[in-house]
Amino acid sequence: MKPALVSKTILEPVSGYVEPGTLTALMGPSGCGKSTLLDMLADKKTAKYSGTIKLNGHDRGKLYNRVTAYIPQADVMPGFLTVRETVTFNFLLKNELPKYVSKEHVDDLVSGILEGFGLLSVKDTYIGTASVRGVSGGQKRRVTLARGIVALPQVIFADEPTSGLSSTDSEQCIRCLVAQARTSGVSFVVVIHQPRVEVVRLFDSLLLLTSGPGRCVYNGKMKEAVDYWADAGFPIPQFANPADFYMDMITPGAPLEQVDIFVAKYAEEVAPVIAEEVEQRMATQGRTAMDVLNLVRDTRMKFAGSLPPIKETQYAVSNRMQLRVLFYRKLHLTLRDRRQLVTQYVASVFQGIFLGLAFWQIVDQSSTSILSFFFILLQVGAMAGMSTMPALIDERIIMKFETSDSLYAEWIWISVVSLIDSLLGISSNLLFQVILWAFSGIEWSLFGDAYPWSFLEYLVFTALFYVISAVANSSASAQQTAMPFLLLFLIFNNFFVTRETAASFTEWILWLSPVAYAIEQIACSIFDEDDPILDMNGYRCSSTQTIIAVVVMLAMFVGFRVLHLICLVRLNNIQR
Repeated sequence: MKPALVSKTILEPVSGYVEPGTLTALMGPSGCGKSTLLDMLADKKTAKYSGTIKLNGHDRGKLYNRVTAYIPQADVMPGFLTVRETVTFNFLLKNELPKYVSKEHVDDLVSGILEGFGLLSVKDTYIGTASVRGVSGGQKRRVTLARGIVALPQVIFADEPTSGLSSTDSEQCIRCLVAQARTSGVSFVVVIHQPRVEVVRLFDSLLLLTSGPGRCVYNGKMKEAVDYWADAGFPIPQFANPADFYMDMITPGAPLEQVDIFVAKYAEEVAPVIAEEVEQRMATQGRTAMDVLNLVRDTRMKFAGSLPPIKETQYAVSNRMQLRVLFYRKLHLTLRDRRQLVTQYVASVFQGIFLGLAFWQIVDQSSTSILSFFFILLQVGAMAGMSTMPALIDERIIMKFETSDSLYAEWIWISVVSLIDSLLGISSNLLFQVILWAFSGIEWSLFGDAYPWSFLEYLVFTALFYVISAVANSSASAQQTAMPFLLLFLIFNNFFVTRETAASFTEWILWLSPVAYAIEQIACSIFDEDDPILDMNGYRCSSTQTIIAVVVMLAMFVGFRVLHLICLVRLNNIQR
């Protein structure tokens, strides 16, 4: 039996507002709901919640993600891009630029952002992977912050930007935020865990929560919190870190816990005042998201020339621009991963040689032996696409983070990845088949009759593996999920199991198996009409059967591609 779903209050009602150009620290013990509150404010919360969140007194709409930015805890970026390329990617997808703006001008703009975050000295260094040396953890964290600031948002929500960093790196990270807030007027709401004294002093405001459930115990200026604690009868000891002292007092179960006192003090003295201020500010509406975007557009037009009108869409640039930027990045990532490229083509060469030796001059053997040669050729093509699933799942994780920030649409990512990966897969598979064919001794004039069916079969299986990579939550589960489908189609292949030998209740599988269609059509193209193997296997050599084979295989290819898009959009989304 499944356990009954129980409604649980993680965070009780809390009100407040954020001033332009300020840093607000969101602090509290584990389980207090600080990340939950941040996700609600950033419009990233996937679970249901209640409450009202407004931007300058207006309801959030499609444009909210274009005037705000969200910095997740994890630094999720492709490892084979440099720091400059990573930030440029976000810059190009978050800013509509005139057509004639040069690459040098864009590089200068990005370099200015990198300089503000202390990253100019490592601009040409790779982000890095487990096998490729890259920037440090602190630098990677600042790259993530720089990616958020490039769109010149009004508010940036950062979830523990100093997590995992040294105290020195943490301070440098927050100082970068301070500089951006003061120069650009951006507001930052930052979830932070017990910062050092120097970091505490950098924040303008503090929103402090306690847990069990999450309740507000302080909401005001950071520098006024010391007097607030003293007024409650708990002055901060000399030389103590205020943040540590606050946490000791409002963490349930801690030795110095005074949760009830501070919850009651806030509810009686502060909450009514905050609620009244919020009502007043909401009554005086400021600029809408569209107003803000048009203001930025007008400012840029003074220096850069004409720009297209702002569209009521979550994406900042056109589909064409999204395709261009994504294609450029995917191409670079593919070409730079030389180990993967070499492995893919070297494996194809060795497969062709080894199997070619096994089928050396197979043309001199019986029709059954020749047909077994084509079955192996199709089998290798069917299995080739499985190797792409781990990389697809890794890229999917990056895509989920980027699409949640409205950088680009899912279908554009699918188009680009499918195009480049398919070109690589088709070329390596073609290399394998050419080598294998050369060893077989079969006339080259027949290669053009056989290859199109091998090509169609490869497309169908690759599309199937794309669906599985969108459904599976890991590489291991993807392999386990793919195996039954692969075995089903490879067993019911119209060679081992044919329409003549299949049980009546399994014959329908042959009508769906791309291997069965491919091997039948190849046999009809290669062998003479009076060859006994055609009748023995029940092959139907006719133009009608050829049309049926093409239609079914193309329908499966298109169907799998559509299903891939649906699964990619709806499954394995980031849960917050």
